[in-house]
Amino acid sequence: MVAFGAIQHSIEPRVKKLLVVTADEVRRASLRDLLGGPDLELVDVASGGEALVVIKGQYLDGIVIDLRLSDIPALQLVEEIQKEVGPEAPPTIIYSKRMLAENELKELKRLATASLVKYAQSEDRLLDETALLLHRAEAELSEHQRHILEEVRRANPLSLDGASWWWTTMFVTFSRSAAS
Repeated sequence: MVAFGAIQHSIEPRVKKLLVVTADEVRRASLRDLLGGPDLELVDVASGGEALVVIKGQYLDGIVIDLRLSDIPALQLVEEIQKEVGPEAPPTIIYSKRMLAENELKELKRLATASLVKYAQSEDRLLDETALLLHRAEAELSEHQRHILEEVRRANPLSLDGASWWWTTMFVTFSRSAAS
């Protein structure tokens, strides 16, 4: 019943809460501008330690973690969050403009078996992933945000809806498994 309640809480119309973890103040401001809106409360912190304090103290609908943190590796932070929250860990997106190394991809895949963990390599993909994960209504997004999503979806038609996103995720997961 707890899991059903968490699902119900995550999809009901309300202001969603997204934790953004990045040590870089300029990037934090950029992400606030990119992701912000009347339907989303952004909680931003500068370190993994601060993130763990927030996670222990309040309900979150999702988490964005910059790959470059100063106090703890991002993937280790995801593992700490999973230990702290358990199977009810909020969907988490690792964000970096660089490609993940093979060992990081393996670790990401391992972490994704315990809770939903995704990777976004551009701000445009980050907006798309957060919109999908948080069930954000496009009508609530700014014109600029809707334009970005149109461009992302034009470049990648598989990102048009949640079902396509799920199939893409499963394809990537199974493709990497087969390659291992």
